[in-house]
Amino acid sequence: MNTRFNTTFWTTARGEIFTVKEMETDHLLNTLKMFMQKPTLVINMLIHDIETMAFDCCPPWVKDNRQNVKVQSIFNATSMTAEEACDYALNSCLGQAMQAELLSRGVNLGNYLAVLKSANAQ
Repeated sequence: MNTRFNTTFWTTARGEIFTVKEMETDHLLNTLKMFMQKPTLVINMLIHDIETMAFDCCPPWVKDNRQNVKVQSIFNATSMTAEEACDYALNSCLGQAMQAELLSRGVNLGNYLAVLKSANAQ
């Protein structure tokens, strides 16, 4: 089952869709910050995408019915720890595309992420 994290497009809370390249640097930084500081939002985004299947053109076939896939997917998403949700978002196709774009713009990403981790630890 696909979600926004399997793409290189960012969907805002208002439903606006941007390519990563179209996003402003501060927007990219704030999105990565959100991934790290608000793992519950990452999980909520996953649940929304699973329930609406907005990113699935062809849901996977199962012998029972699609609802079982949704239920199991929601269970899996809500079973992640905070650290797993952060790692998932940062290492997803979307997270990696955002990081690559920031690096191409000259952002010292390693330091920025370290600062965020340090702030989270306090």
